[in-house]
Amino acid sequence: MSMIRKLVVSVALVALVCSSAWAFINPNFTPIDLVKQSDVIVTVEIKNVDKDGLVTATVTKVIQGKFEDKEIKIDLMAGVAEADGKAVIDRINDGNKVGVLFVGAFHEGGDGGAAGGNEAKGFLHLAGMWEILSKGKGNGWDMEKTDDHMLGTWSGGTDMLLRVIDYVRSDPEATVPVREGMEWGKEIQVGKIEGKIYATAGIDLEGKGKADLFVAAEKGDHLFRWNGKAFEDISEKVGLKSKSQQFAWGDFYGEGRPVLASWDGKALAIFRTGKDGTAVGTVSSISGSCLGLTTFDGGNKGRATLLVSTNGWPVVISTASDGNLQTKPLATGEFPGKDLGAAGESVVADLDGDAVPDVMQFFSRGALFYKGTKPGEFAAPVKMGVGLGEGRHGVCVGDWEASGLLDIFTCAENRNHLWHNMGGGKFAEEIGKSGSVSYIAKPGATFCQTVAFNGDGRQGLLMVYGNGMGPQVYFNRGFRSFGLCRSLEKQLSVLKQADAGEQAGCLGDFSGEGALGQALALVNGEIWFFPQKIEETARGVVVSLSPASPNAGPVMVWVARDKRSFGVAPLRVGEPGLLYSLIEAGPVTVKWQFPGGEVQQKEVTVKDKVVRVVIDKVAAKAAEKK
Repeated sequence: MSMIRKLVVSVALVALVCSSAWAFINPNFTPIDLVKQSDVIVTVEIKNVDKDGLVTATVTKVIQGKFEDKEIKIDLMAGVAEADGKAVIDRINDGNKVGVLFVGAFHEGGDGGAAGGNEAKGFLHLAGMWEILSKGKGNGWDMEKTDDHMLGTWSGGTDMLLRVIDYVRSDPEATVPVREGMEWGKEIQVGKIEGKIYATAGIDLEGKGKADLFVAAEKGDHLFRWNGKAFEDISEKVGLKSKSQQFAWGDFYGEGRPVLASWDGKALAIFRTGKDGTAVGTVSSISGSCLGLTTFDGGNKGRATLLVSTNGWPVVISTASDGNLQTKPLATGEFPGKDLGAAGESVVADLDGDAVPDVMQFFSRGALFYKGTKPGEFAAPVKMGVGLGEGRHGVCVGDWEASGLLDIFTCAENRNHLWHNMGGGKFAEEIGKSGSVSYIAKPGATFCQTVAFNGDGRQGLLMVYGNGMGPQVYFNRGFRSFGLCRSLEKQLSVLKQADAGEQAGCLGDFSGEGALGQALALVNGEIWFFPQKIEETARGVVVSLSPASPNAGPVMVWVARDKRSFGVAPLRVGEPGLLYSLIEAGPVTVKWQFPGGEVQQKEVTVKDKVVRVVIDKVAAKAAEKK
């Protein structure tokens, strides 16, 4: 059994081992300490900076305390390091004009010493960096230095820091985590598979909200189920005979159970489990390679529609009333993505906040955005700069700042991207202002996944590399500032065979304990599961769609506790559900919105177990009462 490495590091030690202070989170001076110790907090907008480095800024809002000056002057060249001042000028000239200024006599707790000394200082956050100011004459301030150490307090965007301030000021129970808050339990061997493994994923085959582990493999796919004591390979029992390089599960035939759409490198076929395992439908009209498979509700009476990513137009596959498969391109005419580089997979989710799923088709140097107009219908594509990068890649969506809009994370061989959703289908690259993932995550990851795994409801991030480097799990401090969970690296040390790396991996509640654990497929074909250690009992809420849901998804779901939202997430039929493990018992609010419908909600009380909310059944009961 492995314990999470505690990040109790003194400021003095950090200064010795990491002069930039970017590799740690300061447990002794969090944003909560910063806000509580500030006599004054104001937002400023920079109007200009002259050739001598003198900044003129307007005070746009007094958030806390009293501040009489309507305008301030900042001398960027007053400090001992001229390079610091010039770097700030460059950031301002790049368009970073909005900052937040904290004024106070700041002190760190623990063994950290003083953050600002006994005299009042100004901490200016601008463009993701911290500038230390001392009071000058009148409305003047002198810049002393750029302080990387303060990144241990907050490493993120100024816009996100302003949201942290509002959160801390409005909620007396506010938390900004400094560590993982969870531990791994004893590792369990799931099985061993010969040949190449392409992916792992959770699938709810029985529609009971429980996750089976699906493994897509070159010599035959496998399905593993926890029987209470060990993992059982049920592939033969359920008649699983596919060999998937790309896959998607969905109820394509309206039978109230998910079936498998599988691309084996040559052909696309649909397999029913529970039968003789042979394909019940094949598609021969796809030109080129299949780069990805996903599902959405196409307005076909709850039947899932399949979207196939190709080098050209994505292909839409639906089932007719007689069960035959119908194919058509997502759009027609001259394909506009020819100059966007190598094609990748497509994502289907509500990306513009109107509750109707959209399609984002990714390329190495950009994307095509197809706005959803109603279920199964999309507007003509619009080019966007949301690119994947080069080579093998992974894509996931998440609401990491709990704004109600889905952001996009992409990993590739040359670099990672975090595309912040600004609304209206517009995105901005913000990975440089996203905490540890900006400087610890390496290029070369082939899979990424969004999960709320550690009991605080915040959406975290998993990255799987497969190149000899172990997987990385990041917890969310809130508002899109990530911290690295170092426990998995230590846990893997018990498996010497894991030194060669992993082929695939994912997070899921595969042992049925009500908490997410880590599944890994190693290079040698061994599959292992690291369950989450549970001290007393698992608590939480899992939100799912029933196999008979009238909408196949993705349906947008929000979960919140008290004043804090856990963010929005997409949900599909056939998935085990959205599991939010919770440390403390209490009420939780679940909200959702079907395309074209009203926002609906249900409050549940979590006690000493995981509560399942099947939203389509809740909606049906509410409709009956009306």
